[in-house]
Amino acid sequence: MSWMKAAPWLALLMLLSSASLWAQQMEALMPWPATELQLPEPALGSPQIPEAAHHGGPMGARYRAIRSAALDENRVFQVREAEIERDELHLFLTDGTIGFTRDVEGRVTGAYFQGEGEVLMRPPDLTEHASLGLFSGLGVLDEHFSAAYFRFNRDLMAELKPYLRESEEETQQEFLKTHSETTLALSQLDGLRLLESFTEDETVAANDRFLHARLATRLGNLEVYYDSLAEDQFKVECLGHSNAEQPYLDVWMAFPGKTARAQGEARLINPAEATAAFPVDIYRIDATLTPPETLTATAELDLDVREGGQKLLVFELSRWLQVTSVTVDGAEAEFLQNEAVSGSELARIGNDLVTVVMPTTLHAGERHRLVFRYAGAVMQQAAAGLLAVGARGTWYPNHGMQMSRYDLTFHWPADWTLVATGRADAEHREGEMLSGHWSSEVRIPVAGFNLGQFGRAVAEAGKIEVASYSAGVFEKTLATREQANEAAERNRTIANESAEAVGKYVQWFGPYPYATLALTQMPGAISQGWPTLVYLSSLAYMSDAEKSRLKLGDFGRLVSGEFMLDHEIAHQWWGDQVGWKSYRDQWLMEALANLSALMLLEEKNPVQARQLLEQYRRQLLETNSAGKRYADAGPVTLGYRLSSSVFPNAYVPVTYGRGLWLMVMLRDYFAAYESEASHAGQPGRFLQALREFDKRYEGKTATTDDFRRVLEEYLPSKARYEGKPTLSWFFEEWIRGSSVPEITIKHVSIRRRGEATVATFDLHQEQCPDSLVSSTPIFAELPGGKREFVQRVFADGHDSHFELKVPAGTRRLLVDPERTMLRAN
Repeated sequence: MSWMKAAPWLALLMLLSSASLWAQQMEALMPWPATELQLPEPALGSPQIPEAAHHGGPMGARYRAIRSAALDENRVFQVREAEIERDELHLFLTDGTIGFTRDVEGRVTGAYFQGEGEVLMRPPDLTEHASLGLFSGLGVLDEHFSAAYFRFNRDLMAELKPYLRESEEETQQEFLKTHSETTLALSQLDGLRLLESFTEDETVAANDRFLHARLATRLGNLEVYYDSLAEDQFKVECLGHSNAEQPYLDVWMAFPGKTARAQGEARLINPAEATAAFPVDIYRIDATLTPPETLTATAELDLDVREGGQKLLVFELSRWLQVTSVTVDGAEAEFLQNEAVSGSELARIGNDLVTVVMPTTLHAGERHRLVFRYAGAVMQQAAAGLLAVGARGTWYPNHGMQMSRYDLTFHWPADWTLVATGRADAEHREGEMLSGHWSSEVRIPVAGFNLGQFGRAVAEAGKIEVASYSAGVFEKTLATREQANEAAERNRTIANESAEAVGKYVQWFGPYPYATLALTQMPGAISQGWPTLVYLSSLAYMSDAEKSRLKLGDFGRLVSGEFMLDHEIAHQWWGDQVGWKSYRDQWLMEALANLSALMLLEEKNPVQARQLLEQYRRQLLETNSAGKRYADAGPVTLGYRLSSSVFPNAYVPVTYGRGLWLMVMLRDYFAAYESEASHAGQPGRFLQALREFDKRYEGKTATTDDFRRVLEEYLPSKARYEGKPTLSWFFEEWIRGSSVPEITIKHVSIRRRGEATVATFDLHQEQCPDSLVSSTPIFAELPGGKREFVQRVFADGHDSHFELKVPAGTRRLLVDPERTMLRAN
């Protein structure tokens, strides 16, 4: 199409605005990523997205002015040898023409450049170095660009003034004719971020620096960000396509700046902490549900201001819901909803935003009450009596993953059953409708509900009531209706198995955080474990015969059944009671939930437990069409970034598979240095550490390094590497790295030395960096093929030399013959 030459950004704009883009990565982005089996989702149709809504007021007019900033015919210049520098980001405008946009309230916010330019960024660590290399094949981003569009909240024109020269009128007119349409289209992006800058007071503005550069390079259209208020101040993204031609917004690099890196974890502000800027103390929600689609609700939020200086509050709300009014402390407030958000945000979040304009600038210590009224179609019918609730975390104005109280009131048809998070009070009937009330017993990070024509089965785990809810039918893409007796029996089995899992987890990890647990059928292959409420895939409610018809295979049947159930129940501890601080820490909760389920499986069926681990290993070693192993997608700490155009499905094998292997290796490492007598009748040191981790971070969020520090407190003295009570060697290389090494033993010599038998040998590690340290179990093979454990040794780098005493009669040495390490061979 010829217009793509004249306006190269329009193709990018159209793709980034597509709802299909964010849908590709939803599994990896949900508050609790689910156990994904790659089965088809039910074909439920597509509800109509409500039209954009806004309260007609001055902020809406300002916002639309920002989003329609056209080129100013009086601000087109020639530019040479200019540099835009933002710490680690260097942009050079070598020679070309630059046009700036018209003022918005006296501020210039955009510019378009055509000519010769260059971008230079160096990744700060090995993780980001590897990520950049995966997509670009480069170790440093040093690329020329021929066109650039800039959006910024500081006066870039004044910054570049020394390098600007008046251009000839003919050049100006040609530039405006060629690039005005493109600039106007691109000005719609970054509008909300700039609006925040327009409304903040001087205390916030002093530290607010934003620059977004879209660069046309030989590698593609790069989006380069510098945002001083973001968790990752620097970010480079690029639109890529998988082999199936599905678009992905690949994150090439994302990292905090030098100052933020020096601050370490202290820089991370999470809504679950007391230092959050605007924590919501309590949500009071009154909702009427009209199956099969509609929800009508009023949400009342009591919000505390910890840090002032802002005038806008941003909430996430499902795109299927339309806000009709917002009040702040009883007075009508201006709000913006369903306005365009930038392509990268749309890809990551997948939900629209509601921005509330506060009457005045916020100040620390204030408390405000916000009331939202809204309605829309957030449910769809998958089968008779079985609904798909499509906005499980955004059916109310969600202010982020924070620990809040919830007071929920629902009204629904009397022939349906409603299940929700929290403790339920008695239901009462009002004509053809039922009403019920649920309240959270403690602060929880999110609230949800499910509605269906469910059968109910109950079991008990001590004083904890465990109930399972099943519709007894399945969506058409999975199976046909079960016999009533089979559905009821499976429901009872799930209730009993769940109660058993809760009892074990209490024994291992500490008290169950709540009083009840409900497990409720959800269409599709995805499950989620929320406080007191587990959305359980229909697969878990299917008989073995039905699963066989779907040709799931042994691994699929195992993961979709009791293992999935146990994994989601474990989230009551890992993910609900203890949260994660940033996307780099989210893997931890999935890995701990997977370890919990594995421990149960090890007790019931050790053979299946080993098969599960081996299958996860095989998944990591599988290659894509380019010959790259899924393990090469990156470390677990990349979170949502793992799924990309290079590895569309990498999130699951890395987060769940590698994450589980890392936990197993840590557990076995602890156990190897504990004598049986040291913990007879008591949980081992690793379990003690998990109990302490759960207790210490109850109702809080934790980082990967928080977890490491707790483990180090319980580290057996004999397990120290180089005599130091630290696990940094494991966390830096195994957790923040992606190696699946090959480990071989070489140059073995076994000889008598006096009364002892001594073996000397070398361990060689391949397919890993030279900095990799591995705690490697060494066994002796004795006559008759008998194996005897000798010792764990630290293989440091590619080659390490050892000398060990071994049992008399040792014929040869074996490296990890029981395959307890994540390694390729």
